[in-house]
Amino acid sequence: MAFSLASLGTGATDPLAFTVDVTRFSQFAGQSQVNLSSQTGFPAGALVSFAVGSTGDISGIYSNGANRIIGQLALSTFVNAGGLLRQGQNLWTPTANSGDPITGTPNTNGRGVVSTGTLESSNVDLAQQFTNLIVAQRGFQASTRVISASDELLQDLVNIIR
Repeated sequence: MAFSLASLGTGATDPLAFTVDVTRFSQFAGQSQVNLSSQTGFPAGALVSFAVGSTGDISGIYSNGANRIIGQLALSTFVNAGGLLRQGQNLWTPTANSGDPITGTPNTNGRGVVSTGTLESSNVDLAQQFTNLIVAQRGFQASTRVISASDELLQDLVNIIR
């Protein structure tokens, strides 16, 4: 069996021509399977984990021991970061005041740095928040006592009138 293919965009001027001898092929009824007779590279592997480097490279770690870069983080800066519109839950939207995002790789042209293996600490002072909670609780208790005292006075006034 002979057939030919167009150049497939490889820049070749002549089409690719093939001749395949199928006279020695045979198949039995049932499911078929392809078996490798030789292998020149890694065996097939599945993505097990990934890691993010300080340059923003995302490396895939595969079950066959291979490590490959599978992605790149991108960071954006704005001409006027104060002009971004707050959407809530750490989401911001560009506006006419902020300008268009200037996107690129981390740690270049004033963009932020990716810190791997770190944990962001809380930006809340727990001692101050607990103090504020106790002050609010004491204020609520004082308010309930004032209401109870005024209720007792009104009750006594009603009893005197009877």
